[in-house]
Amino acid sequence: MRIALVATALAGCEPDAVASAAVTGWKKARPADDIDVIIASDGVPVAHVGTGLSRVFQQEHKDAVANEYCEALGPRRIFWVSETDRCGLLDLAEAATWDEHSDPRGSSAFLAHDIMRALELGLTQIRIHLPALMAGSDVGLGLLSELSGIELSWDSDEQLVVQAIEQARHRIGPLHIVVSYPFGQALAGFDGLAHTWQNAGLDPVLAQDFLQQTSGYVHKLERIRARWDLSFASKPFRRYEFDGVGGGLGLLFVLLRARLSTMGSHLVFPETPSDLYVYVTNAVELHVPSGLSTMTDRSQEEGNPAILVVSRTELLRGELARLGLNGMYKLQSERAEHDFYHDDIVNIFSRLASTWGWDV
Repeated sequence: MRIALVATALAGCEPDAVASAAVTGWKKARPADDIDVIIASDGVPVAHVGTGLSRVFQQEHKDAVANEYCEALGPRRIFWVSETDRCGLLDLAEAATWDEHSDPRGSSAFLAHDIMRALELGLTQIRIHLPALMAGSDVGLGLLSELSGIELSWDSDEQLVVQAIEQARHRIGPLHIVVSYPFGQALAGFDGLAHTWQNAGLDPVLAQDFLQQTSGYVHKLERIRARWDLSFASKPFRRYEFDGVGGGLGLLFVLLRARLSTMGSHLVFPETPSDLYVYVTNAVELHVPSGLSTMTDRSQEEGNPAILVVSRTELLRGELARLGLNGMYKLQSERAEHDFYHDDIVNIFSRLASTWGWDV
């Protein structure tokens, strides 16, 4: 029997450790089975671990080195660099996810410094992972001003904004920017950033102030996008799910020719079909991880079962079929801190092997 195992981080347990324990548990019951392991991340912070994205990067780039920056400008962050593959990773979900208590407004200027570092290091690609809701949100105004060398404000003339974008594109040059995010967040409209902040508990006065300050500037960016990109031209003011991620950085990164996608939407599975697909994650709550959807799409194409192993969820068993799942199992931790240890994962996977294992 062949199993495809997608392992993401659990509280207190990095994704590679989750995978190792899961394989150990399964092999206890069915030692002859083949298990293809996919180390992954859902892109959201998990207690005592972070997003786990750095472990994914290290799996893909064996020489990856961490460079920590703790400057007055911007949050404390780690820039992972692989000199061999000439690529880097900046996980802002781990460094700058909004905590739902502080004022989320600020400046994204620090990100321009990180992009310039990537160019100075001779990298050809930088992967930037954005949280859906980010501390230091400014619709990318600080980033664009710093990259272009043109001082912008919310009231800047549209032609000056166009000039700044062109200057920023020129400065980025051959560097390929790949942007990921855990789930979509609109920038404007009824479900836009200001309303999401307010629903999460931000003072309505602050939320509305942000909306009033930025609405004119956002419309300028939307008009520029519509003129430059034919794929947007027919519906210039359509709202896109990525526009508001990272406090509006999604919209700006489109204009800077970055490639954007949800975390997990490009999971790579072995060519050989699997008899069972298993996804391990910390939580499935308001948003379903994109990686889970990618896995169930693959399992349905092959007509094979898919199951979910999760720590926290409000999913009901009657909803599983809608998600393409054939089963769901909850991980339990008896510890006060709710961290998971190796044996917790080993035990549940031994039971799963006994339930779902069969001889092909």
